[in-house]
Amino acid sequence: MTGSQEISRPKWHQSMYDQLHQLAGRELKKEAPGHSLQPTVLVNDAFMKLLEQRNVDLNDRTHAMAVGANILRRLLVDHARKRKTLKRGGQQGRGQALFPSITTGTSRVDVVELHDALEVMEESHSRPAKIVELKFFGGLTGEEISSELNVSRSTVQAELGFAKAWLKKELSEEIE
Repeated sequence: MTGSQEISRPKWHQSMYDQLHQLAGRELKKEAPGHSLQPTVLVNDAFMKLLEQRNVDLNDRTHAMAVGANILRRLLVDHARKRKTLKRGGQQGRGQALFPSITTGTSRVDVVELHDALEVMEESHSRPAKIVELKFFGGLTGEEISSELNVSRSTVQAELGFAKAWLKKELSEEIE
């Protein structure tokens, strides 16, 4: 390949990168003050991992964003787990607050606790768990989720409602 040739990439890469960057920025604003992870670093890591995936059709934007959501979730969880293991962090190493709308009002949800709860949910309710991941980690709309999962939009709404109730119960039990 000569210097003037470029690798053919879908035109929406920049818009997908921008959407992932917005999601990362939104979630990291909820992080405790003094955290070290920056949105650009997080989204760069997620985007590079997405481009490395072999079983992803990058021309299918919704599917690629779904995979990107999963990668973003894993990166956030890995970062939160690393922080929790720091001796100086103690309990302050916890609490990357995410997704208050999953529970009620202004409740804070720790990203690791949410991840662990989603893994438990996936064992018996895999589609609602996937819907939560696509919605809250991927920022996909109900229509995009229904397209990705090949279900109706009303099914997405119903299962999202179920998932929120299930997570509220699961997460409140963990707190107690």
